[in-house]
Amino acid sequence: MVREINARLCDGGDDTRRQRPVRAAQDRASRARPHEVLVRHTAVGLNFLDVYHRSGLYPWAVERDLIPGSEAAGRVVAVGDGVEDVRPGDRVAYTHPLGAYATARVITADRLVLLISTQN
Repeated sequence: MVREINARLCDGGDDTRRQRPVRAAQDRASRARPHEVLVRHTAVGLNFLDVYHRSGLYPWAVERDLIPGSEAAGRVVAVGDGVEDVRPGDRVAYTHPLGAYATARVITADRLVLLISTQN
């Protein structure tokens, strides 16, 4: 079950920037398509970009509700056809595109960096 944080862009005049309530989005199932990877997040970063989006200082990347968060790390749950650099169980991290404020997400494999343990 995937849960995400969703920032709603409200319709309206000058008060639009102040009225963006954060709500838990509906659960949704995710699966990896060709060249995509399903990552279960274990850590999500909070950056100035995220604050700027919520405050209205930076334009929204979409014309509707936005799932903020521009970086995360986690474990690969599933890979789509054509993915060769990571496999289920691998630890990975990424930055961009937005959408990291979720327990899991599907992202293209070329955005991922493999995290290698330094412990012996």
